[in-house]
Amino acid sequence: GLSLDNHSPSNGRSLFVAADQDVYGSTDDGWQWEKLFDCGGCWFTAVDQFNGQIVYAGGQAGLFRSVQGGAPGSWEAVGLPQFVGRNQGTPWFPDGWEPWTGVHAIRTDPVHEGWVYVAVDAEGEASPVGGLYRSQDAGQTWELLLADGFMRDVAISPADPNILYATSSGSFCCGAVAEGSHGVLRSEDGGVTWTAVNEGMVWPFAHRIALVPGAPEWVWVGSPGTGFQRRWFGEQVAWWRLFLPLVRG
Repeated sequence: GLSLDNHSPSNGRSLFVAADQDVYGSTDDGWQWEKLFDCGGCWFTAVDQFNGQIVYAGGQAGLFRSVQGGAPGSWEAVGLPQFVGRNQGTPWFPDGWEPWTGVHAIRTDPVHEGWVYVAVDAEGEASPVGGLYRSQDAGQTWELLLADGFMRDVAISPADPNILYATSSGSFCCGAVAEGSHGVLRSEDGGVTWTAVNEGMVWPFAHRIALVPGAPEWVWVGSPGTGFQRRWFGEQVAWWRLFLPLVRG
């Protein structure tokens, strides 16, 4: 849940983190921290890449925004009702803990100011509607780009913001394939249409996803039950390859 204001001074970066379900901030590279928001259900943070005053936080409590750089008292709910989870829990739960629903990722657009994407997990349920949502006005209004009951993360190509990746996994750590678990999905038209790109994966499970800075054709994915995999989406597309197997002792 750590995020950075990339417009803050290089010798005193402004950082935001969700810890113990609340939001904290630092203006000195993380040496000192201040509680900014008593969320009680936030696990993720994000900062608009063009306006560092716009800060987001979310989790099973829903989605919240500050337009004053995260200052205490400046936070307001900006998500849709379906962004609020139905149960409590933690995003990294050991055996015996219950999973939770709600906001599982917040990503700000690297090209468009005020654009933000939110992945909402509904644990496979049709209602409330889980999936990938986008706002083009810093959270005031939202559109559903992709309905998916197991939505986990989203990545936007800095080279072409029409290229989006979304991850869907019916499992957090292991287990058999759940109906509605779609793995990695790719869009080349800004989220209008989507294609599953799971060739080479053992299971259609995908959780965290990231693009390599400076070479966004390389895509890395954390796949529950298998480990970290990467794939090239350049002129000659390759299959997924396992680079760091998950070993459980």
